[in-house]
Amino acid sequence: MPFNRNKWALIFEPTYNNFKSEAELANQTVRVDYKSIEFHTGTRYYLFINKNSKAFLNGLFIFDLDNDSEIEFEYGGNLKIKSKNNLALGLGYKFKDRYSAKLRYQTSREVLGNL
Repeated sequence: MPFNRNKWALIFEPTYNNFKSEAELANQTVRVDYKSIEFHTGTRYYLFINKNSKAFLNGLFIFDLDNDSEIEFEYGGNLKIKSKNNLALGLGYKFKDRYSAKLRYQTSREVLGNL
C-alpha cells in the first residue's frame, strides 16, 4: 500500500483442501471425504533488511467453505463436516521479490463444528 514506505500489504490467498480416507473401526468401515476452499485474508508488515532482502509478519483471518464433506459410517448415519473459521500468524523472508519462505501458525479449528 502506498503509505509508510510500502511497509504494509493486503493479503488474499485462496486454498483448496481435499482429504479422503477409509478405515476399519469397531468392526465397521468408516469413510471420510473432506473438501474445502479456504480464503486467507489479512495484512502483511515488511521489515526491510537491505535492497534485496526483507522479512515480513502476517496476521490472517481464515474463512472456510466446506463443500459437501462428511464422515460415512457403514452401520449408522453419516456425519456432516462443518468446519469453522480461524486465525493465523506468520513470519517469513523474501529475496529480490522473487523467492520467499514463510512459517505460519494457525489457531485450532473445529472441523466437526456441528457437534
